[in-house]
Amino acid sequence: MSERWTPELAFELVDRVGHAYALLHARTRTLIADLDVSVSELVALFVLLATPEGLSQTDWGRLQGVSRQRAHTVTKQLLARGLVHREIQGRSSTITLTREGRELAGVQGDRLARVAFDELSELSESEALALHAGLGKIIEVFGP
Repeated sequence: MSERWTPELAFELVDRVGHAYALLHARTRTLIADLDVSVSELVALFVLLATPEGLSQTDWGRLQGVSRQRAHTVTKQLLARGLVHREIQGRSSTITLTREGRELAGVQGDRLARVAFDELSELSESEALALHAGLGKIIEVFGP
């Protein structure tokens, strides 16, 4: 790898982020295999857990990093399982977690955080903080 910041290094960085995402997604899928939710549905629940007052379907999809159409599909799936509630106001709707959704997201969030901490234990605290800051910058540049 080059020591200078170049377009090639930027491409390599993006490639590594994609590779890391694929590895983390697969690991999470394995960890939640016994649940009746997918990784993307669990991520959707985590987004709502951080926003107890609920979100519009558009904002919910944006924060999940998915299209409005995908957010509608996830909503239908989670509504069917009783994990979210939808309040319709005209052409808009607000999505909130049900008690069951809060419990599932809370328990699984805690469990996945402990697993991530254990599995990433080879990182020093300064490496973890630097990675956190760097990924935050990527989200800032590419995110909503």
